Amino acid sequence: MKYVVNAAWRHEEPIDGERMRDYMALIIDTFDTEEHSVETIWYQIDEYTHGSVAVYKSEEDYHAFKEKNKMQRDFALNELKVSLLGESMGPAFAVASDLIVERTELNLPKN
Repeated sequence: MKYVVNAAWRHEEPIDGERMRDYMALIIDTFDTEEHSVETIWYQIDEYTHGSVAVYKSEEDYHAFKEKNKMQRDFALNELKVSLLGESMGPAFAVASDLIVERTELNLPKN
């Protein structure tokens, strides 16, 4: 079952989208995130705040990646001046892309 982590982040300086995309690429290359995660999305909330959605393959994958993620979060705080405002997480019980496949496999009756 996929595991989802949502977070909000505060930047000391206005968000530079290109710099953040470069940082995401560095994280992917350095920590081999594809081994544990399905998708990571960062989105702008306002000039100084961004949100993140990370989808892991499972809760076990989330925990396996947690130590590496802590290292990059510490770097983000110390070097990029980006601090965590809040975080929520839990198992995904409904995923649209999974439902599309399941519905076609179930051969549901048409109305």
